[in-house]
This record gives sequence, C-alpha cells and structure tokens, in this order.
Amino acid sequence: MSCTGFMKIFVSIFFAFLITVTGEIPCENEWMLVKDKSDIKIYSCKLEDSGIKQIKANTSADASISDLTKLLMDVNAFPDWMPNVKSTEILKKVSESEMYYYIEVKIPWPFSNRDNIMHIKLHKDTVTKTERIIIEGIPGYIPERPGLVRIQKSCGMWEFTPNENGSTAILLKYLADPGGSVPAWIVNFFVADVPYKTLIRLKETLKKKNATNLKE
Repeated sequence: MSCTGFMKIFVSIFFAFLITVTGEIPCENEWMLVKDKSDIKIYSCKLEDSGIKQIKANTSADASISDLTKLLMDVNAFPDWMPNVKSTEILKKVSESEMYYYIEVKIPWPFSNRDNIMHIKLHKDTVTKTERIIIEGIPGYIPERPGLVRIQKSCGMWEFTPNENGSTAILLKYLADPGGSVPAWIVNFFVADVPYKTLIRLKETLKKKNATNLKE
C-alpha cells in the first residue's frame, strides 16, 4: 500500500477518537514541537509504556467558546464535517452536557472499519471561563459488532479558554491506539499532519456556520 493509503487509514482512525479522554495524560518525556504552521503548533511525546505517541496541539479561533463546544457536542453532525466518519449514534443522553455515543469510521481496504463507544462530558470553570470536553472510550459498553475492530485504548481532551482579544484558545490532547493490524510506526508517522488538518477543518466549519448565521 502507498504512503497516501496509509495516511487515509490513519486519518480515519484519528477522527474516530479525536474527542476521547481522561483529562491529563502523564507524559514522562519531553514534549517535542513537530509542526508549526498557520497559527497551529503540534507537539508529540513518547510514552514509556506504549509504542504510540501522545499528541497535543495549540491554536486559536475567531469563535466563541459556546460555538466550539456546540460543534463538538453535536455528535449527530460528526459525519458532516469529520472525514471518513461513517456513522454516529447516541446510545444514552444523560443531559445536554453528558452522553454515551457509538461511532464507526471507514477504513480503506484491506483493513476493517474501526468503532468505539464514547462517554463525553462537558466541564465548565465558572472562574476562568474555561470549558473542557472530556470523553472516555468505553469499548465494552455494548457488544462488538461483526466485521468491525473495536478500539480498546483511547483518550483525549478539548479545552477552550477565552483570549483577551475575543478569540478562543484551543488545546487538544489525545492518545489513541487503533489496534488490529495497524502498526505503531504508521500511527506515529502521521502524528503531526492529522491534528493539523483536523484543526484547519474545525476552523473552516466554524467560519461556514458563522457566515450562514450572518445571512439569516
């Protein structure tokens, strides 16, 4: 398979677990800057007990925190703007800020599609005005489905903080092991490109939504 094919595979897997979490993931080693472009900085850190690298990204967006959290809490809309997301399904809605959902992403042949179940919860800090979306992968929440590979390890975080100029600072952290037959070196090879393209797509989606709102 070509390098482009591997990239498509990893992009698919990444989007399935982009919003998954435990808050702070301890990283014993030093964070290394691996990409700095378009006001987006991407860092990686190799964990001691895993062959997969942890990633964090920093950027800012000309959007309100409420717009960002609304976009990322709208699980049903993921297939509209997240590449390769085949389907999502809300399994249990606890409240407007907490739910369990199922997600499946398309993976190019010869690999099988991946899926997982996420517990997503929005936390708000009334003092700092920071909002954090935390999602934990819960692979055993429902039985595995035939023909799909259930992700067993995934965690991550979105954090939004208001800037003085009215924009919003964005912090993204994630760690996801796609499992199955996808080797760790493929995952690590694209650690900078995937979060970069994700944040670009996030900003583009917000701009389109704001443009639509202004017309209305």
